[in-house]
Amino acid sequence: MKIANTYYFLLSFVVTSAIILNLTPLFYKWQVVSIAADTIEVRRSNKTLKVRLCGVEVPPTFQKTSREYLQNILEKKSVKLSFVDNSSVEVFIGKDEKLINKSMLMDGMAKYNSDLCPSQSILRTAQEIAKWQKIGVWSSESQGL
Repeated sequence: MKIANTYYFLLSFVVTSAIILNLTPLFYKWQVVSIAADTIEVRRSNKTLKVRLCGVEVPPTFQKTSREYLQNILEKKSVKLSFVDNSSVEVFIGKDEKLINKSMLMDGMAKYNSDLCPSQSILRTAQEIAKWQKIGVWSSESQGL
């Protein structure tokens, strides 16, 4: 009886773990198929998702520049996604798992917009650096000065 209970427990654990892993696509590699200013479309197996970069908001006047920036980094690349909710993600690329959300803010390609991201302090700091350097959306030209 004790062996049967142990077997049942282990089987339940394995099945539950498999279900959780299958439903939570945390850190799976996804292929980037299209890019907008602060949104990307990714594919894995037969599943395609459109996701928004968490903590990143691109002003309307900076959409084209930001899209080109992301295309240079992400086009036809594999990325890892950390899901914040059903449609918001943190995007990582490369062996060093560079956080693209942070790169966009640090290079002035967007403004920080949410405290819901796991990396919120990193993202806020990245934006402050871009503001201090007056680059991208924080440049004099973009600010209308």
